[in-house]
Amino acid sequence: MSAGNGPACRWRKLISDLKPCTAGYHHHKETMAHACVVLELLILGWTVTERGEEVLGTRWGFGVVVAIWFLIHIYMRWELRYRRWAAFQVNAMRTTLQRWALEEPKPDEFIRNSDLPSPPRWLWVLLDFVVPCFKGMNIMSVNDRLSEHLPKGFAQELKLAADKSNTRDLRLVEWIVTSASLLILGAVVVLRRALDC
Repeated sequence: MSAGNGPACRWRKLISDLKPCTAGYHHHKETMAHACVVLELLILGWTVTERGEEVLGTRWGFGVVVAIWFLIHIYMRWELRYRRWAAFQVNAMRTTLQRWALEEPKPDEFIRNSDLPSPPRWLWVLLDFVVPCFKGMNIMSVNDRLSEHLPKGFAQELKLAADKSNTRDLRLVEWIVTSASLLILGAVVVLRRALDC
């Protein structure tokens, strides 16, 4: 087998080809999460209109508004979870490509990954759909079928990308967007109380 067809060359090509797609996926997820906050702001804006105040003033109307907010919030958190997953993927791809550009990968880096972690506890996953909870997302268990087919060297980089402390920026952005969403719900509740007075 020639050097151009070996596992290192094939994986370099695959990772190089996947990186822009995964980065685009990351940006799409971020955009969709921000669109959710805009939609929640539109709902908040509607609640201060005359018709919105009428609906919000009734018990069922308030319940419907909160239910719609909750569905949008859960969808937003789902988008942010997969944005986080894509960020870890891009980071691991970049690190792997940089390492392989500087030094020839070891043959054992291309062995199929057999170190599949156990999925996170359901309570952490549930909590992660309401507020950012990084214990609720085991990077490798997001897609076990993908994890099982990764080469060991890349899987290790992916785990390191998820475990590194440089996830502070990811956490900060997730908390900012999630807090905006929770503040919007708080504003709707305050408006409801004001209408009761």
